[in-house]
Amino acid sequence: MGSIRAKFLAGGALVLASSLASAADLSAFANSAGLAIKAATLSDAEVVDLANKSCAALDRDNKIAAPGSKYAKRLATALKPLKMDKFNGKPLNAKVYLVTDVNAFAMDNGCIRVFAGLMDIMNDDEIRAVVGSATCCWATPKNPCRRPTRCRRRAARPAPSARPPRR
Repeated sequence: MGSIRAKFLAGGALVLASSLASAADLSAFANSAGLAIKAATLSDAEVVDLANKSCAALDRDNKIAAPGSKYAKRLATALKPLKMDKFNGKPLNAKVYLVTDVNAFAMDNGCIRVFAGLMDIMNDDEIRAVVGSATCCWATPKNPCRRPTRCRRRAARPAPSARPPRR
């Protein structure tokens, strides 16, 4: 078993070495390494700035449900049990994109977007679980996704009105 693993690793090293031999590949490798270092060293302020720009661009490119629309009201109702008007000191900004895609995302600046296609196939508890899970990934800025368990459990709980009575 050990010799197969050694041959596999040696073959992988040979392929890597040969692919890095050309100047173009070496340049691409160096560029990738530089981007990885930049991503690892972003400050919290830089992350929020990038999230602000990204959210604004996505909002320009997608039709957003009006504040009084059935989608906006339903999203507000679904998120209310989370009691998350602020998270990590950032005000939440939840909106619905009027698109048929099934998706949702959250950014470190509090931007939460849920797609109408997702809302059409999920109940409020499921929507709350998706949003709660997405927001938990930036719940701890220094250690993203390290301690999301409690947050995800809270997000996945049914709303009090949907829970069976305690005995």
